[in-house]
Amino acid sequence: MRAFAALVLAVCGCYHPTVASDVPCGTGGACPNGQSCDFTQTPPTCTSGDGGTSRGSDANISIIDAPPDGKSTVLPDARQPDAFVVPIAYVQHDTVKPTTSPTTLTLPSMVTAHDTIIVCFNFPTSAGASLTSLTDSLGNTYNVVVNNVVGNSEQHYIAVAYDVAGGADTLSLALSATVSGADMLVVEYSGIASTNAYDVDAYASGTTSTAMTTISSGTATTTFAHELIVGYAEAPSATMGTGFTMRAMQSGNIVEDREVYATGTYAATAVTGAGGWEMLMATFKGQ
Repeated sequence: MRAFAALVLAVCGCYHPTVASDVPCGTGGACPNGQSCDFTQTPPTCTSGDGGTSRGSDANISIIDAPPDGKSTVLPDARQPDAFVVPIAYVQHDTVKPTTSPTTLTLPSMVTAHDTIIVCFNFPTSAGASLTSLTDSLGNTYNVVVNNVVGNSEQHYIAVAYDVAGGADTLSLALSATVSGADMLVVEYSGIASTNAYDVDAYASGTTSTAMTTISSGTATTTFAHELIVGYAEAPSATMGTGFTMRAMQSGNIVEDREVYATGTYAATAVTGAGGWEMLMATFKGQ
């Protein structure tokens, strides 16, 4: 038996024996791989010092059980588990009808640092106005990702600020001329990538004489597996489309969203009453 154990020791180092004396120490208490000789056993036995004998070359393998909170655990080497997907989550919203320039809107709760703020707004073309600036009191930078889309004599925009500063926040929308009939809808999200999250967009407009008509932005194909699809409908009385959750409403206009986990061809849809409508979509990469 000891001859067999010595052969195993020579090939693999000490192992977990059934009986401690299966792996005796060498001459003078010598043990391989930096192990120590436990002289309390009879005969003295090689031990790793962790309450059991060593597994030789496997000693550096870390076995990490699933944590009780269900979150992903990062292993201490290249054997990574499937990536943990950070969910994209709605945080808060507010709306206003701009009648002066600039028009301000103060979000009802403190903005959380590193979140994303998405702003959807429209105003009539009849006043000859154009967008001058979009700023906020926290100094965040807004990028217009859907720019001056015109339909049914209305101009439409979608703008976004990534990785925002936290705190009380007042947004300011400035136009080159005073307008009436404008709308501004603002939504805060967590879980969107901190830079260059905007991916694709689509837009369509039309007129319907029938109530409960489904309208669509048209389709676009996403680049990233995990994205937020934002739909922005300006319509007589819009409600959310199938698969979407409504986040903000202003004078029949809505902002809705849908989180997706695979690249594909998507469209934003809504349901509206009779009249002219515009439907916009923009998608944003998750973290």
